[in-house]
Amino acid sequence: MLMSAGLEVPKKIAVHGWITVDGQKMSKTIGNVIDPFELVKKYPLDAVRYFFLREIPFDNDGDFSYERFEECYNSNLAHDLGNLMLRVTTLFEKTEQKEIAIKPFAVAESDPWYANYHDAIKAFRYHEALEFVWTLVREANKRLTDEKPWEALTDEKSKQCVGELLFRLYQIGRLLRPFLPDTAEKIIGQIEFVETSDALVHISSKKGKPLFPALEIKR
Repeated sequence: MLMSAGLEVPKKIAVHGWITVDGQKMSKTIGNVIDPFELVKKYPLDAVRYFFLREIPFDNDGDFSYERFEECYNSNLAHDLGNLMLRVTTLFEKTEQKEIAIKPFAVAESDPWYANYHDAIKAFRYHEALEFVWTLVREANKRLTDEKPWEALTDEKSKQCVGELLFRLYQIGRLLRPFLPDTAEKIIGQIEFVETSDALVHISSKKGKPLFPALEIKR
């Protein structure tokens, strides 16, 4: 039809898999159909995006359950990313600094996930690209736990830790733009920095509302 109309034919066709609910095919008879419009009324849109992009490989079948969704939300979004953002911006506020000067650094190019990030997106392997981003999130959380900058915020080492974690969060925000656009803009919007001629970055932040308030799960 496209050729007969003189229109260009697609160079690539992406076909996603099936989505089941609690291990069963969606059926009006069974009554287990998930209405996406109702889903985004109940939960943040980016949380829904995250689950289907991270938990269900694009070219494979996958299963949805409210229990798994809420566990994923609380663990990955509220705890890993949301708490990291809130803790680091709160620590910056407590340093009582207008800005912190740090040496800028790139995303770790030696990380095996980095080389595959853009390739994974082009190949519709969104779950792999998001796994790389969460590798950075987990590393940032580990550094915060290991270095405990809150114990001595007047020390230069602690300030550097806070500044570098803010810079990492900014990078995480940019990497999340293709997947969680609303969340990415919130992260980027809370962090400000200026690159100067002395090869330093002067970074600051403002504390905002939690990115993903934890869900109270009732079973």
